[in-house]
Amino acid sequence: MSMVPTCHSRLGERSGEPDGVSLAGLLRRRWMTASLGHCDAQPAMGTLCDMSTPEPRRFAEQWISNWNIRNLEAVLADYAENVIFTSPTARKVVPQTGGTVHGKDALRRYWTLALFGNQDLHFDLLGVYAGVDTLALHYRNQQGSLVVEVLTFEDGLVTVGHATHLQTDA
Repeated sequence: MSMVPTCHSRLGERSGEPDGVSLAGLLRRRWMTASLGHCDAQPAMGTLCDMSTPEPRRFAEQWISNWNIRNLEAVLADYAENVIFTSPTARKVVPQTGGTVHGKDALRRYWTLALFGNQDLHFDLLGVYAGVDTLALHYRNQQGSLVVEVLTFEDGLVTVGHATHLQTDA
């Protein structure tokens, strides 16, 4: 009898059920979904919730708020130790990375330097897009530039992130 992975929490705990969804299993997944604040609070019948990705709007609003109050440790709390992050800004702030930052400690160093150089940093959330294990946060920065952060999650933490900036014709 094979086990189908169902929900898992931020701590990476997994539950499984035999092939075929039981009513008890479906109700348990709905409760886990609603109580942990992940996925859609009312998943469709016959679907398995994805506990890897946090509830999109709540995550995005908290992420923006943490940046706006310059709470770097709160932002980093959502990132895995082995995160890989790319950014055109990283290419400028920490040129030795080539724009790709490896690991949470390196990300902390990059963002600390970036915050120091942007005393007026402020983001305004414009939209949130959800995909499979992925969220895209669309926002305007303090310079009026449009940015999309594409974040891929595993076990509730960002493992891959890409900051993308709107290119305008010069």
